[in-house]
Amino acid sequence: TPDMTPFQNALTVCAWIRKRNSGAYPTWFSYSTSSTGRDIKITDNGNYIYMFGSYYDLSSKYTISSGAWFHNCLSWDTSSNTFKIYINGGLVYSTSTTSRSLYTGGTMLFGNEQD
Repeated sequence: TPDMTPFQNALTVCAWIRKRNSGAYPTWFSYSTSSTGRDIKITDNGNYIYMFGSYYDLSSKYTISSGAWFHNCLSWDTSSNTFKIYINGGLVYSTSTTSRSLYTGGTMLFGNEQD
């Protein structure tokens, strides 16, 4: 279990991702706790991003071809109440979000989801 205390009020997760397929919900990052279940889930196709109880379908905001490498970032900050998604360095989505803190004591997975 990672110590998420430094990230309770702000978190940015970035990775170079190779899109493998266009079906289902290919998750490359997830974080969940026993008290809340899933807190964060990031997929490579953009049609299933989950953050603190809200689902976001960003599939109309960007398209990545199967087999292509791309840089993907999720950024969240309670001081500004913002949630942002960047693809290849460009902002593709920004919205206001809950100001609740990230719960600690969870499980973080890269390359898969919690289920």
